[in-house]
Amino acid sequence: MTESPDDVLAQMIRDCRQNGWASSVMPFFYVESFARENGWEPVATRRGDSSISRLKPTETNAANPRSISAVSGSGEQLLHVDGAHLHTVPDLVVMHASIPSPTPTRMWKPGFDIRHSHAVRHGVFLVGSGRQTFLATAVDDCGLRFDPYCMVPGDKRARDAWTTLTTYGDIHEHRWDVPNSLLFVDNRAVLHGRAKAVADQDRELTRVAYQAGTSK
Repeated sequence: MTESPDDVLAQMIRDCRQNGWASSVMPFFYVESFARENGWEPVATRRGDSSISRLKPTETNAANPRSISAVSGSGEQLLHVDGAHLHTVPDLVVMHASIPSPTPTRMWKPGFDIRHSHAVRHGVFLVGSGRQTFLATAVDDCGLRFDPYCMVPGDKRARDAWTTLTTYGDIHEHRWDVPNSLLFVDNRAVLHGRAKAVADQDRELTRVAYQAGTSK
């Protein structure tokens, strides 16, 4: 018997909780419908923006000054948590590609020893910019909060944590090889980022962050 889209998406959530990410192939509107039916709250990760983002390679001089592209351009991104600058970090990131792209999304799930290390649990970072700054650690009771683009180490432990969380272990690359590729990322357990896209300027992903109650 062929599984329904809802069955596939429910299994993706289970796989995402266990492994840190999950992938499938389906049109994006199924995700939107499933999210509404299950009470997921979409989160705008930048003030004034829609919760649905269109991610495209953008050179530094054309990027929003508050974006990762303003620093990395179309080069390889450092791995990060989406919405780390928010007081409540979304627990699920959904990405979708209508058409294939040769540029993968890179993901790394730090192990227990890293997440529970003294530096990562206790190093204090200055998060955000301007009037919205606050202090936080790279891990809290809900999981990871780390973005090297918007978090500045405030003490030696945080500097050590920054080094640890930017020295990646085994990186998984999700390849957008087929139309309607769909990726779920556990945003409180996994760091992710786009690979170098200098030769892939037509790449476009739809991205939504959710409070979905999916974190462990």
